[in-house]
Amino acid sequence: NTSNSDLKYLCVATNEAVDVVLYPDSKKIGALAGGFAEPVRYFADQDSAVDYYKGET
Repeated sequence: NTSNSDLKYLCVATNEAVDVVLYPDSKKIGALAGGFAEPVRYFADQDSAVDYYKGET
């Protein structure tokens, strides 16, 4: 802090597990996040990929 006022700092973090996997034999992609209580799981066909900016303005 190079000013004469006090520095206020807020830090937010999480230690949730995150994993992205590729299944080459079945051509699937999986994304998993979160703990055991309420994990988020998403699987898709590798061939169903869309452009990064699809639906963005």
